[in-house]
Amino acid sequence: MNQTLKRTLTKLIVETQMSWVQCLPLALLKIQTPPRSDPGVSPYEMMFGLPFLTTQHENATYEVGEMSVKRYVNTIAKTLENLWLKGIIPQTTSLDFKIHNVHPGEWVLVKTWKEQSLTPQWEGPFQVLLMTEAAIRTKERGWIHASRIKGPVEEPKEWTITSELGDTKLTLKRGLGGNELGRPKWSKKHTQDHT
Repeated sequence: MNQTLKRTLTKLIVETQMSWVQCLPLALLKIQTPPRSDPGVSPYEMMFGLPFLTTQHENATYEVGEMSVKRYVNTIAKTLENLWLKGIIPQTTSLDFKIHNVHPGEWVLVKTWKEQSLTPQWEGPFQVLLMTEAAIRTKERGWIHASRIKGPVEEPKEWTITSELGDTKLTLKRGLGGNELGRPKWSKKHTQDHT
């Protein structure tokens, strides 16, 4: 590219007898307007959505008003869409694009910092309190980037203990809960006053 620019600039300086500062915009325009062989469009067209206009319109009349602007914008949009489909223009995500699908109240697993053999790589589940496009906040861990979470996952199941009055056996059941994970919860049968 630099060699092409130098050659074009030298040729323009010799032909026009102007300084290189005055010839530089013309040299850049000459380099950027012809279509490239691989993508089939010029760098100018990639940037502005239309080929560089070297001549006037066919009948030398210019449309004035809202319709001409709409046509111009539609043409640019179609050209840019075609360039995106060809893969010439890199497709970047917008700033409001979410990189996770977790919402407050749902449960997630969090990746551990140190990977050790024979230990789980994911901790949790933890309940999501707040979220942004790129991070979530839990009570136990604070803010966590979305690349370190897995979820949403099922709500943690809680152990409940049931027993009959006078019975020496305790029955443990695991079901959906809402308090702390893995701690037993006494059922109403066990905590009622029996008089």
